[in-house]
Formats: sequence, structure tokens, C-alpha cells
Amino acid sequence: MHRMKNWNELFLGREKELGSIHTAWASAQQGKPQIAVLLGETGLGKTRIVQQFYADIATNQQSEQTPYWPTS
Repeated sequence: MHRMKNWNELFLGREKELGSIHTAWASAQQGKPQIAVLLGETGLGKTRIVQQFYADIATNQQSEQTPYWPTS
């Protein structure tokens, strides 16, 4: 049986924006400087997009590398 995640763990409706950040990250990893700006009114999910992005890169990061952000 599939267990439902907590509502604050769900990520819906911002896949396009998250994809843009991942594309910029991939270019930066290849030595091409990037800037990503998240602009919007309060409550639109800017922080949540960044949290999901970090969760994605932290999960996919090779173990011998130093984490980009601390985990604690």
C-alpha cells in the first residue's frame, strides 16, 4: 500500500520552475556561470522550490563530494 506523504512534503505545480533551476545547476557544474532568480509575492512557494531543489541535489550528489549546504 502507498503511504501518503505529509502535505508539507508534497511538491506540485512548480515542476517547470524547478526544471529551470536544475538546468542552470547542470550548466554551472560544467563551468558555465549561472544566476537563478525566484521572484514572486509572499506565499507563492519560492522557498519550497529551493527546498525541493536542494533535496534533489543532496540526494543525487556523489558521496565523496562535500555537501553544498550543511545537512543539520
